[in-house]
Amino acid sequence: MKATKVILIIISIVSVGFFSTGLIMPEIKYETSIEINKNMDEVFLSFADVKNSMDWVPGLKSVGIRKEVPNKIGSVYELIAIDKGAEITIVQKITAFKKNESIGILFRANEMNKLNLFKFEVRGNTTVITLDATCRSDSYMLSCIFPYFKGFFKDEDDVYLQNFKSYIENKS
Repeated sequence: MKATKVILIIISIVSVGFFSTGLIMPEIKYETSIEINKNMDEVFLSFADVKNSMDWVPGLKSVGIRKEVPNKIGSVYELIAIDKGAEITIVQKITAFKKNESIGILFRANEMNKLNLFKFEVRGNTTVITLDATCRSDSYMLSCIFPYFKGFFKDEDDVYLQNFKSYIENKS
């Protein structure tokens, strides 16, 4: 009987801890960057063209245009990705765009909202892309889970930036 009480108390403490995570940290933030051996104009133009994503984002099946505006801010794209055999629709909205300076992109997939702010900087003969990412969820349960996957999200973005680096540096 005593062992059952101890187990129930431990389960209760773990449950309260887990479910309070969503209240304490409703969003996660992280930063990552990469240095690319190409000039700013080439890097920025290639990165800003959403159709090029097909060449460096793993699992991306198609990119469609829902709405495109001349200054890019407010443009909306639909990306279809394959993850473990399942098709995922990702809506991508451009929230900020300053040529050769920054691009803000809001990604929405299922109940996840991810805001990426990419900053571009010239460093000698290279271009540095720095990503400031913020993830949050419409679902309280996912909000409780996201903080435990912060490292995973950052690692995924590191892979995407590394893939872009390889793509642009090998492009003639």
